[in-house]
Amino acid sequence: MQDKIMALLGGITHPEAEKDIVSLGIARDVKATDEKINVSLYFARSRDPFAMAIKRKVYDTLREAFPEIIEVECTVAKLAPPLGGKIDKVSVTLIG
Repeated sequence: MQDKIMALLGGITHPEAEKDIVSLGIARDVKATDEKINVSLYFARSRDPFAMAIKRKVYDTLREAFPEIIEVECTVAKLAPPLGGKIDKVSVTLIG
């Protein structure tokens, strides 16, 4: 299932960068069970204007590909500053 998820995520493009979110390093930390899929999305800019649209596309893509999964969770995080520091995470669960 993990390989299929990564392949699906590789089909989602960041509109500004014009590359897929896997090769850009945005989609990471994929965890999957028979009941839940969790994907962490890391954006280089803390206020990436495409973050929510990409998050929604990830959610919709995974829900369509895995209708039997009860919960799909996409966590949006911004990367730590170059010299270190803490990572801010905002978790939003979309259950459909």
